Amino acid sequence: MKLSVQDYRRPGARRGGFTLVEILVSLSVAVFVLGAIATIAVMSAKVMRKNVLAGDAVTATRLFQEHLNKEITMAVSSPDAVAPQYSGGNGATPERFSRLTYRYTVGPLAKIVGNTPHSEVNIVVNCPATLVPRIGDYYMMDSPNLGTGIAIANVQDFRAPNVDGNVTLTLAQALDAGTIGPPEDAANGNLVTIQRQRAYQTEVSTKYPALFEVRWYMTTASTTPPAVGDTEPYLVISSNLAPSAQYPFIKLPGPGVTPEPAVGWEFTYAAAINEGQFIGGKTGFYEANHSEGLIMP
Repeated sequence: MKLSVQDYRRPGARRGGFTLVEILVSLSVAVFVLGAIATIAVMSAKVMRKNVLAGDAVTATRLFQEHLNKEITMAVSSPDAVAPQYSGGNGATPERFSRLTYRYTVGPLAKIVGNTPHSEVNIVVNCPATLVPRIGDYYMMDSPNLGTGIAIANVQDFRAPNVDGNVTLTLAQALDAGTIGPPEDAANGNLVTIQRQRAYQTEVSTKYPALFEVRWYMTTASTTPPAVGDTEPYLVISSNLAPSAQYPFIKLPGPGVTPEPAVGWEFTYAAAINEGQFIGGKTGFYEANHSEGLIMP
């Protein structure tokens, strides 16, 4: 007997599967969706990167601001304060400057050991443990009155760490050469102040060439680039100053030709603008904020 299989499909119904057109349309939609997801992922990564850069800029520049506040406050609050000096002006009116040089008092007061003739350049002083004079510091006294001080050319300090004791200082010139008024011997027990000269300097950033960095010199014996024997190279305090902040320091005019022993500063900080396109196509999108201040005695 012959068996047959009956086809129960409805008239006009097609067999299972997809046509080529359907497959192509499905693939096109899938590629479009995946492309959109990839674009969103890339944009999100870029936004996160820019946010990180902006956060780093804010943090680095806040540290600079705090560093400046601490250093200059000590400088202008010193009883023997020497007015800060400015250089690297931009020639504008009012003029702003790229370099700030200042002094602050190092440690507690020292005392003269023995009566010292005014013609002498070698001075023995008794220094507290926390006072460590260095070459390039300034030796200052009220009696005799040494004015803005005499630079220290050499230091012989044989004390053990954290111990009081005598230190021999060799001055760049004799006491009488730096004295204001008649020459006067330094009497045993007279008080001595040691001041250190430091500086801030803005330069093109070595980390982000489109921005500027702030270099801090612990002593102005340092130079750029460091010279032979230079033991105090600069530290980069911030690499995130905007190009408009190349001249951040402002001199306050005083009564007459002498400037106020005060420091004004003003700058804008920015994220690195060489890290690709910023949102909206504007490189200044993440140029965060403007900062300014004034530090007075």
